[in-house]
Amino acid sequence: MTAHSAKPRSGPRVAQHPPRLGRRVARFNRAVTNKVSIHLAGVLPGMGIVIHVGRRTRNVYRTPVNVFPTKDGFRIALTYGRDSEWVQNALAHGAVRLVTRRRVYELTDPEVDRRAPPAHPAPVPRRAAPPAGLGLPRLPPRRVVRQAMISIRRPRSSNSPPSARWAPAT
Repeated sequence: MTAHSAKPRSGPRVAQHPPRLGRRVARFNRAVTNKVSIHLAGVLPGMGIVIHVGRRTRNVYRTPVNVFPTKDGFRIALTYGRDSEWVQNALAHGAVRLVTRRRVYELTDPEVDRRAPPAHPAPVPRRAAPPAGLGLPRLPPRRVVRQAMISIRRPRSSNSPPSARWAPAT
């Protein structure tokens, strides 16, 4: 039989898995939570709003993020990973605006951190293990949580990105 045969393949069928919980949560956050948090993200410490331009549509989008200042710019937590739309838009465009603590920063040269992010142990209560002899299962050892980051710098020269790059598509 050829590869294009109408005869079904032998062996177990591979069922498609439903989307991961993270993607479902991301869709809910984009539709509901972001609409609420966008009003507070530009004011609260540790939060910010990334203003980025769409790769194909050239529309201007606003996304609330967790922000950490550095000496030459900012690091932003990639809560939903490196494949998030805003990350892809920032990398394609090469610049973003960041509103944090009521200040606006024009940032360039976005770069996803290729290094392994620092490990932080997840909080586990000290008395989490059940007493021996009760027949209850023991909890696994502490899980290490790793967070991917993107670094975005302030422009080195006084030549900031032209404001025409930020104009929405007409």
